This record gives sequence, structure tokens and C-alpha cells, in this order.
Amino acid sequence: MTQTRRVAILGATGHVGKCLVEALSADARYEVVAVARSMPKLEAFLRSLPASDGIRQCHLDAFTDGAYDAVVNCIGEGDPSALARDAGGVMSVTEHFDDITMGYLRSHPGTRLVNFSSGAAYGGSFAEPAREESTAGFEVNRLHASDVYGLAKLSSEARHRAAADCSIVDLRLFSFFSRHIDSCRRYFMNDVMAAIADSTVLITGEADIVRDYVDRSDLASLVACVIESEPRNDVLDVYSSGPVRKSELLKELAGLYGLEYRIDPGLDISSSTGEKLNYYSVNRRAGEIGYVPRYSSIETLRREVDAVMGQAERGQVE
Repeated sequence: MTQTRRVAILGATGHVGKCLVEALSADARYEVVAVARSMPKLEAFLRSLPASDGIRQCHLDAFTDGAYDAVVNCIGEGDPSALARDAGGVMSVTEHFDDITMGYLRSHPGTRLVNFSSGAAYGGSFAEPAREESTAGFEVNRLHASDVYGLAKLSSEARHRAAADCSIVDLRLFSFFSRHIDSCRRYFMNDVMAAIADSTVLITGEADIVRDYVDRSDLASLVACVIESEPRNDVLDVYSSGPVRKSELLKELAGLYGLEYRIDPGLDISSSTGEKLNYYSVNRRAGEIGYVPRYSSIETLRREVDAVMGQAERGQVE
């Protein structure tokens, strides 16, 4: 009989954390410990799940008192408006929780760490998608606030690679949208959803950007692949079975949900983390540990938009 692995998920009330808590707790191989700073918020989320009886709760301050086979760190500011307001604070938060998880590994050397990084660690404008041979694209003599998020993630990755004796895998996440997203945060897909829900016209720039939205079940599958594979110290890019162009996405959503949109050639598409034209990766090394994504970006968005629309009809949207 296979022994159940105890997995702590840090940031269990965040977007990624919620998806992983829900998916991994449904996997008989894992005993999930949901770790968060706000217990009322965590309890409310767990009550919303179909089956949460087996999910243990833990306050972040008490996390280091437990024993885990694996720790998944999903903590990190991803709100574009927050990044714009306090770029320096992003680096401090990243370093703080890196200290906590690295300290835990030093006192529990048999534990694995799965740490969520970002495609922003590559830097640059993504004129081309990231590849295994890509180098970081930061202009070191002209750094801007929009570089800080990516630099914080890159610094964290470098620290992890230096700890070569520890089992740490960083997962660079590019684009992510699910039914658990906070609708108040300013992401492209949230703007799209607001336009659909309010029957307003979405105004967007003319650049036909490309994004890769990984399905929440595929993301959980990748985390499981890392936990179940041989211990390693590495970084892997996260990918779906296929990215999507903005023009394709808008056409699809217009047909399915009546989305109305208008292209404004003068609209600035750059975000608080910089302009990214082809924000995805063709680095497929995650396949070496058995990761095979089931869903493409467009399939993922159809599934999750359907779920969000259903929540809205039931009055369950956050």
C-alpha cells in the first residue's frame, strides 16, 4: 500500500493556492495541510469546497512546527496594481517567505520544496517565447520598477540553485486564470469577464499578444509529478498543450458569450511588469518527469469562464 504524503500548501487562500488545495486534497496520495495568514478566510474557502473534511488547517505562524513530505510555496504578490504601488515591497515579501521555507528545509532535509516562480524571471519584452537556452533580458544599467517582480523571482531561483543539496523545484508560471481568481484584481481576463457580465465593450490594444493559460488540473498534475519524481534541484517552465493569440481568444469568447470588443491602436498594453508580446515558453523539460498537459489555453479558458459564469448566476463570485 502506497504511503500518503503530507503536503503543506503555503498561500492556501491565494489564487494558485486555492486551486492546488482543491485538486491535491482530492488525490488519495496526499494529505493536504492548507496554510494561510487569515484563518477566517481559509475556513470560508474550505467550506465552499464539495469535500474538505480531510484538509487540515494551519496558520502561517505555526507552519514550521509541522512535519511535511513536501511544501508548496504559492505565496507572492501577483496583483498588477499592487506591483505598481509598491515594487520594492514585492522583493521584501519574496525574500521573507523564501527565508521561512529555506529555513524549514535546513531543519527538515528530507522535505521537498515546490516553489512558484514566474515567467517574468526571464525579463525582456518576450519578442519571442522563452526557450531552454534563453538568457535573462534585464537592462542592468536601466532597471525600472516593472523589472522588480521578475528580478525578485530570479533572485529566489538563484538562491535555490545555490542550495544544490536541497530538493527544490521552481515552477515558472506564465498565465493563469481559474474560477478561483479574485475578480477585483486587474488582469486581462478579469477585464474580459467584466465586459461579458456587464454587457459593456472591452477596449484593448492592437498588439496580438500570445498567452499560455495552464488549466488548474494540469497545474496540480505538474506539482504531483514533481513530488512523485526523484528528488532534484531544478527549475521548470509551466505550459499548457498550446498557447492562444488574443485575436483567437476574443473571437472565441464573442461567439460563445457575446463579448463585444473594440481595438484601440493608441492603447498602451504594457503592464506593471513590463510589455510581454509572446509571454509563454516552449521549454518542455517538465515532460522529463512525466508532465503531459491535457488542455490547451483556449480549452482551459472555456472551462473556467463557464465555471465563473455559473458562479455569477448563483451569486458565488468573490
